[in-house]
Amino acid sequence: MSEVSFKQRVINDLIAVAPQFKSTFIDKEYLIFSSKMVNRNYYIISTVPGNFMHLTGIRLSSPIDFYNKCINGTLLESDINIPSNKEKGSIRRKINALPNLVNIFNNEVLVEENFSHNNVHCSLASTDLDITIGFCKPNVDNVVKPMTLLKGYNGFSDNSPVAELILERKRGERFFSKILCGDKDIILSNGLASLVAPELLQLS
Repeated sequence: MSEVSFKQRVINDLIAVAPQFKSTFIDKEYLIFSSKMVNRNYYIISTVPGNFMHLTGIRLSSPIDFYNKCINGTLLESDINIPSNKEKGSIRRKINALPNLVNIFNNEVLVEENFSHNNVHCSLASTDLDITIGFCKPNVDNVVKPMTLLKGYNGFSDNSPVAELILERKRGERFFSKILCGDKDIILSNGLASLVAPELLQLS
């Protein structure tokens, strides 16, 4: 029985996690809030297919083609170029973190604005202490997109606040319709009611 190559193991892992990534991040958007954040009142996490490649550490000319091949199960070893052992190690760590990423909002999440660790600089980062996801500079609507994935939580300060509210909506919908963390009192007391489905505020 021949040994499976590193590239093939990476491909197997990517193809396995891609549908979960789609259902968690591509098909949904999230609002994350903490009263301790200072740059913005809240952030909306909105992920596009091209972001997936950046979280893996793999560099290809077309992030969209990479994502589609992972979703369709057609990614080949010839599609992946790993120029150095250093990048191989980085890719391994990111691939190992991907299964945790799709479950990050099932746990308590810390947030850090102006996050910096080694050569990684992000406007916002979130961690469940197992993995850290970093986000790009928000647009005028407070929307951020994932730009990097790290194993562990190095770079967070000792007083990094906990996300007090995490809301979910399906992509394309106007209102957030599910509370993953927090309650309607946090929504109402922080001026977020206009972003939330009215029936959500009627919950007892």
